[in-house]
Amino acid sequence: MRNQKGTEITPMAYRAIYFAQPFNLRNLNEFYRVPELIFSELEAQDVELLERRGKSVIQQIINKVENSLLKDRNILDLSEETELLPEEAAKIAKAIQGHWQNNELVIKPNLTGAFDFVQKSNRTTAIEIKSIKCTQASDFTLRSSFNLYWEERYSLAWRSEQFSLALLATSAARGGKGQARLLIKILLENSLYIDDLSKYIETEAFLSNINI
Repeated sequence: MRNQKGTEITPMAYRAIYFAQPFNLRNLNEFYRVPELIFSELEAQDVELLERRGKSVIQQIINKVENSLLKDRNILDLSEETELLPEEAAKIAKAIQGHWQNNELVIKPNLTGAFDFVQKSNRTTAIEIKSIKCTQASDFTLRSSFNLYWEERYSLAWRSEQFSLALLATSAARGGKGQARLLIKILLENSLYIDDLSKYIETEAFLSNINI
């Protein structure tokens, strides 16, 4: 089998990736289905390394792929600081809306353009839909109480070449067990911004009944 780069992926290399799961990207995890990403980015030297050393080298390959995606972007994580994002990023954060309707969460990211959409939850398969055309009226519904594991943590991401946005329900940095917070990640041409979305909008609806 070959990946999108034309690299021949041997059965041994494929098994090394498969049995190394679960694994994550450090900063861009919400934007990709990571095993599929790693498979698609493998080069001949990576396959050779996997054949010789197996899954023990997966993290090395993951780091290389993520560094390639980030390029020279500056990473600014303000999620545990009182400082606010620069105005360009703060404007994006303030435009996000969320509410409950018909017993499911409705999120309006207020985006315009074509995006690859990625949705993940804690114990179910990650979903990716290519080239979704968004308008400022576009809604995304999730966390229906009719779904299995609807109370568990989740992430959503809208990815494009020019701009990407992700929302991530995760454990609070401080506080007791079960405390949750909603992080936002904004990927621009020269920067990756990370912050607690509650500094910009009310996030209670996004975290209602969530099990962290």
